[in-house]
Amino acid sequence: MKTILFLMLSIALNSYGQDTSAYYYRQLGMANVESAPRESIAWLSKAIALSPPDFNLYFYRATAKANYEDYVGAIADFNIAIEMNKEVLIIVGNRGKAKAKLQDFRGAIVDYNYVISNNPKAGYYDERGDAKAKLKDYVGAIADYNIAIEMQPWREIYYFSRGLAKIAINDKNGGCLDLSKAGELGYSKAYEMIKYICQ
Repeated sequence: MKTILFLMLSIALNSYGQDTSAYYYRQLGMANVESAPRESIAWLSKAIALSPPDFNLYFYRATAKANYEDYVGAIADFNIAIEMNKEVLIIVGNRGKAKAKLQDFRGAIVDYNYVISNNPKAGYYDERGDAKAKLKDYVGAIADYNIAIEMQPWREIYYFSRGLAKIAINDKNGGCLDLSKAGELGYSKAYEMIKYICQ
């Protein structure tokens, strides 16, 4: 399949001009951000070189870099995309995720704060809670998990994370009940933790 795709791309690039070349590199790069991030980075870099400034290209290349675990490079591209378009909140949120991967939890919280203040979503409360928990702000983490659970009470990972945070502040009963709820909702790892912590 990849051989056919490369052949089609080669024919297209030889048949048309620079604008079409940029289009094909763009489409190929954007389509493979998750499945082939290294190749996607190369294709999007070519599209960036051949195209007028476009925040989407930097956003997708940043996402490909994050998938390739080049979080520093991802943050650099997210920064460029944000400078071009500050209104697309997912860019700021994804930069926060990249910062968290680099253990810059305070920087991640700043990004999550910005996204939450403009468009509160359960996933960002959960991620901010995770960052707070990493900084041992368990009370703050629990507050964020509470909101995430109110918004999406079917998400088992939120109960699991809140349970661990409660246990960290010596609320073993409350924490173990949250782990039980996570297990009830299908998160099997919760039962492993119950065996280890809640006996």
